[in-house]
Amino acid sequence: MSTKITPTVGRVVLFMVPSTSSGIRIRLGQPLAAMIAAVNDDGTINIGYLDALGIHSHRENVPLMQEGDTEPSGDYCKWMEYQLGQAKKEAPAINVVPPESVPTPPAAPATKAVAKSVVKKK
Repeated sequence: MSTKITPTVGRVVLFMVPSTSSGIRIRLGQPLAAMIAAVNDDGTINIGYLDALGIHSHRENVPLMQEGDTEPSGDYCKWMEYQLGQAKKEAPAINVVPPESVPTPPAAPATKAVAKSVVKKK
């Protein structure tokens, strides 16, 4: 099962640039650090990023790939492994228990004792 993280402004992502043909200074095979500046209606994101020399720049309408998505041939962003691990820890576990194996809770105690403790004496 893949984990989907909702993108929000200020989150850090990895900016993947597969080649130097885009003019961005990179070290081949290494992602660039980026921060989400805006989330667009079509699911793409606008980012500010640091190139391999630490020079800040920006890019608009970058696809954000979720775990399990096929990586495109061009530039894209993805979540860091740490973020994916944290999201998996926070995801609610789905346990299906057959109804016959769920124990019946015990019956409530008699109401007389409860009523006496609720009535205040003057």
